[in-house]
Amino acid sequence: MYLGKSVILRKEIDMKYFKGKVVPFAFFAFVLLLCGCRSDIYYQNLAVEKARKYILEKADDLDWKQREFVRYSDPVLLHSHVLGSGGLGSSERLGAEQRQICVTWQIPGKKGVYMVFGVSNGRMSNWYPERLLRKNYATHPEPLAGVANTARGYAQNNLFDQLSVKQMNHVRFTSPALLLTDFKIEIKKPDDPEERKAFEAALAKKLQLTLAWEIGNGKSLFFCGRGMPDLSAWQIERAGIIENSELTARTRRTVLTPAQQHEVLPDLTVPAAAEKTKK
Repeated sequence: MYLGKSVILRKEIDMKYFKGKVVPFAFFAFVLLLCGCRSDIYYQNLAVEKARKYILEKADDLDWKQREFVRYSDPVLLHSHVLGSGGLGSSERLGAEQRQICVTWQIPGKKGVYMVFGVSNGRMSNWYPERLLRKNYATHPEPLAGVANTARGYAQNNLFDQLSVKQMNHVRFTSPALLLTDFKIEIKKPDDPEERKAFEAALAKKLQLTLAWEIGNGKSLFFCGRGMPDLSAWQIERAGIIENSELTARTRRTVLTPAQQHEVLPDLTVPAAAEKTKK
């Protein structure tokens, strides 16, 4: 009984203390709630302001009108998942819970778009500008667009644990070289004689073509496969990191360099004069 009276007495004291103070207390709690729970829009706006400041510092090719456009126009947020394990802040590998987010402006008088690249969570609460990208979009189909995206997808799904964040971003945002190569790759052929004959006839029409990105330290990331001279039906048969010296030894012809990504694909059925002759 004594314990029960103590509880009742405590309740009476509490009610007496808060009598006449309910409204101020509720208002104070509401203010704390607003301060502690900021919306995604708040963090996005904060990230955009960081991006504005960054592009105005780094893009020294903008005139005053273009700089004013960046200051007062709304950008587009382009984002993609980051694959891998671990977080960007605690590992050099790509973090699966992070996102690559580019704050992007299409500035009048400039070709392509200006993108401020950064990595953060989906809310952008920890987004910070890391790099300014100037990306030009071709007005005609790029010869390497389809096969390059195939290689990028393969790298993200199968090679992400062998690449640093910087190397993976290099593959994502730059174009590869297209090489005519002669790697020794064993291909399983059908056992049936008729099917084997048809398979070999189709294979004879294809070329071994390799996409390669230089990733530093004398090495390249390469994707080797067979396809038709117009790059149709190209499939990856071998991929990984290779020494540049070995890649050069296996290259018969450089078809397109990264700087030639927008150029027309040459006729690969006609051997080039500079094509290397293999013994």
